[in-house]
Amino acid sequence: MAVDSKLHDSNVIVRPARSVRGVVRIPGDKSISHRYAMLAAIAEGTSRFQNFSAARDCASTLDCIGKLGCEWKRLKDGNVDGVIEVRGVGPRLKAPAEMLDCGNSGSTMRMLSGILAGQPFTSELCGDESLSRRPMARIMTPLSEMGARIEAAEGGQPPLKIHGGPLKPIHYRPEVASAQVKSCVLFAGLFAGGETVVEEKLRCGRLGRKLNGPGMHHGLWVGSGCVRLRRMSPAISRVPRSFFVRRRCFRDHRLLCPRF
Repeated sequence: MAVDSKLHDSNVIVRPARSVRGVVRIPGDKSISHRYAMLAAIAEGTSRFQNFSAARDCASTLDCIGKLGCEWKRLKDGNVDGVIEVRGVGPRLKAPAEMLDCGNSGSTMRMLSGILAGQPFTSELCGDESLSRRPMARIMTPLSEMGARIEAAEGGQPPLKIHGGPLKPIHYRPEVASAQVKSCVLFAGLFAGGETVVEEKLRCGRLGRKLNGPGMHHGLWVGSGCVRLRRMSPAISRVPRSFFVRRRCFRDHRLLCPRF
């Protein structure tokens, strides 16, 4: 393959090669890796994930669950890269001794807030300068309806201070379809007594795609074409465009992060 360019020239011409050879390893999906780590944190036992995303945002999630009492480590499994092992502590996490730094990861802050809302302690989440300018009202509204008390900076921006405790189920209709908001509310629904429903006009099934596979025992339906999760069992059932969450405990599992 030939490349024609001149110094300081913004135009680059790439001429096609006659053939292309080599091996490309596709990294694990970042959004799925976030959710796997959070589910493993509240699972009972050790979960192992292959092809876990090496993105810095996912490292922020791992750092946060580590401060919540979960042990995790990177493993080398033959020629397989990106193997992560997480030892979950069950539904009740450990109160963090310091602020949970989410770095630049809005996914970490928004989704982990759903789990922290159901914990019997107060936790604080912060981020870098960029994350500190992002709106968090979209998760604060449903979590407040469920009974959590959340403090934020002016304009509903980070840092967040979440006073967790007993939650009540809600039937929530987001104004804008958002996978992060939906995952946050569904995570919180695992700690609520009763059925939590998230209903949206457009399918946004990131959480539902996570744990698809033989032998799953989770009970989660998300989206019109999504899967029922069984192995980690918080018993979430489905009706069209609605998502029902019943409270139960998780069990550990080994999963492969899809490549996209």
